Amino acid sequence: VTPLPNAVVVVLPPNANGYTGAVVADSNGHYSINVNPGSYAVLAAIPNYIVDQSLAPQVTLTNGMSATNDFSLTNGTVTISGNIYDANNSNGVGGLMFQLESGNLFGIGFTDTNGNYSAAVAPAFWKVKPNKERSPRRAGVIPQNSFQVDATGGNVTNANIALYKGNALF
Repeated sequence: VTPLPNAVVVVLPPNANGYTGAVVADSNGHYSINVNPGSYAVLAAIPNYIVDQSLAPQVTLTNGMSATNDFSLTNGTVTISGNIYDANNSNGVGGLMFQLESGNLFGIGFTDTNGNYSAAVAPAFWKVKPNKERSPRRAGVIPQNSFQVDATGGNVTNANIALYKGNALF
């Protein structure tokens, strides 16, 4: 087992709708998070690694109970790269978290200051989508449909995604 420093650990409720809590692992890959008693799935993610969500540990906690879990993450062998940019002016959107999904496989990544990104994944068809919780902080509107990429034949470049600025507030 190799520790992965700074991995994002997420606790998901049984219905997998949203998340219960999240924490970033320390420099040794250790983490601790407090949640209410209940049943949860626990996932870890870090850029350039993928996780099979169907293998996520299932944990049931009662009052005062703690649980310990290690996670299995896999290095990606091909890359998807591109730019996430403002559709109105073509400026890159820096520091934006995005998700990668292919069936049960899941990964995360972040854009650089110019909106460029590169993510290591397994050869497969992938959905690339900006994180819906983070984009609105930059007034970005997330498209309903995910951007689809075919990485079955190897690396994919120019997987560019346009985000539109919101122009109304509810």
